[in-house]
Amino acid sequence: MTAYRTRGFLLVAALSAASVPAFLVGCGGKSSTAAQAAPADTTAPTASISAGSSAPVTAPVTVTFTFSEDIGTSFALSDITVTNGTAAPTLIKVDATHYTLVVTPPSGATGSLQISLAAGSFSDLAGNLNVAAATLDQPFNTVASPVSYAAIDLNATGQTLNLTNFGGVASTFPAVGAPAGGPAGRVIQVVKTKGAEIWAGTTPSAGYLDSIGTLPFSSLHTKLTAQVYSPAAGASFKLKVEDANDKTHSVESDAIAAAGWQTLTFDMALPTGGTPALDLAHTYNKVSIFPNFGIVPAADQTYYVGTISFLGTSMASAPPLTPPAVTAPTTLPGAPALPASKVISLLNSSGTYTNVPVGDWNPNWGQGGSIADATVATKTIKLMNLVNYQGVNISSPNGAATDSGVLDITGKNILHISYWTADGTTLQVFPINASSEYAIDAGPLVKGAWAELDIPIDQAGFSLTTLRQLKFVTSAPGHFYLDNIYFH
Repeated sequence: MTAYRTRGFLLVAALSAASVPAFLVGCGGKSSTAAQAAPADTTAPTASISAGSSAPVTAPVTVTFTFSEDIGTSFALSDITVTNGTAAPTLIKVDATHYTLVVTPPSGATGSLQISLAAGSFSDLAGNLNVAAATLDQPFNTVASPVSYAAIDLNATGQTLNLTNFGGVASTFPAVGAPAGGPAGRVIQVVKTKGAEIWAGTTPSAGYLDSIGTLPFSSLHTKLTAQVYSPAAGASFKLKVEDANDKTHSVESDAIAAAGWQTLTFDMALPTGGTPALDLAHTYNKVSIFPNFGIVPAADQTYYVGTISFLGTSMASAPPLTPPAVTAPTTLPGAPALPASKVISLLNSSGTYTNVPVGDWNPNWGQGGSIADATVATKTIKLMNLVNYQGVNISSPNGAATDSGVLDITGKNILHISYWTADGTTLQVFPINASSEYAIDAGPLVKGAWAELDIPIDQAGFSLTTLRQLKFVTSAPGHFYLDNIYFH
């Protein structure tokens, strides 16, 4: 090394970088040697797996793999394990740290998809393998919910719901104070009263003849559901569908309830033993439900019924039947002329006779028709909508053989009826006493005018001392206005 002093500065001439003393390196500038090497990367990469939904998926789901750093080309479809599902054939690289894969759950099942990466599945650019595994459990539910529509929609606006009870049931709609946990909206309270018949139940309807819309049964669609509440487990619920115009066309199915609210399914293709089978050629537009069928309750039992639905189609509910236009008389029949002492009267609008009390003009015997008050010329008479048969309990509300109230018409062996019909075709009258009944044919009917029937009812062996009921039967639906019903 050679030193020169010029104008107060010491100059050092270096022949080579290697001859420069170490203490001079970095003084007044950078060294010409290479920078020291960066510390080696020894950190293992990590991954997380997500699907964007904690709720059960119902279709193929996109799964995202997120890495803590660039993993280069070390990640492949073969590194992924899919349990309880099927992976798409292609793994999509979004960027250096994100990949996506579509996974399809099995159809018609519920469970959890499991997507996982094992330790050692991938590496970063420095060659470090992942040490921690990564797993995603994604719930799925691909069981198809059957489409349905409300056969009886308890929450429909502008609809009048009718409840026809039978056998000792008392129903209230809408129910007040229904137990919690049930369906939203209105429900029916059905009380099976103490001592009610084993077949006691109710027929909810929105149309003529206790009808609902026609149920579209097919070979594939045979089920209905009912939302019900039972106070105890084990109660058998029966659901019956029938033709509102023909009670012989019916199907019944049963289901056992647990305690509390639930949805019961009734398959009409599996009818109750000993009852008719589902006939796809028939019309079914009436439904009845029987809580705790087969049991006579020792105390009142309270049940609740929500919407009854038809499964298999999302079509709008068909409309129920509407009453036909009924032609009515504008005048009354002539007032009876027999002395009151010779008559026992059930009905006469003229006031000629004092009517005896009648237990029930419109008992529910399972028939499709009814007897109701009608006003003609300011007087009250009866209108009988005769679909198949209709009865009158003369002696008491029940007309049962155990009732003490019977009507003794001894010496009055003729039944008189004034009727007016525009559409009636046939009519039979059955007097019924405590032990027997028989049919009397009214013969060819008069239409569009008042007609008078005088029917002998003193058949041999038929006692007139315990008369309980009258039954009217027809072979085709018709409307009959009735007045002057008396015995003489």
